[in-house]
Amino acid sequence: MNFNARLGIVFFAIYAVIYFAFVLISAFWPDVMEQKSFWGLSLSVTSGFGLIAFAFVLSLLYGLMCRTLPNNDSRLNEGSGS
Repeated sequence: MNFNARLGIVFFAIYAVIYFAFVLISAFWPDVMEQKSFWGLSLSVTSGFGLIAFAFVLSLLYGLMCRTLPNNDSRLNEGSGS
């Protein structure tokens, strides 16, 4: 498995754990999600927007990290004639 695929799986696992926690809290402790947080919005709304922002940050990080090749990547040797 190449670097990009491994990184994608790691980022997906991180996001899945955080999203699973959000779903569990929403399902089993709805009173927690009803609490007011920033600007009078409920915690469910702000944490939902937080999940969206976190996914966006992960996608940017993935794009940047996949752009720069690790030293052991086989694509570095393409076109070198060997």
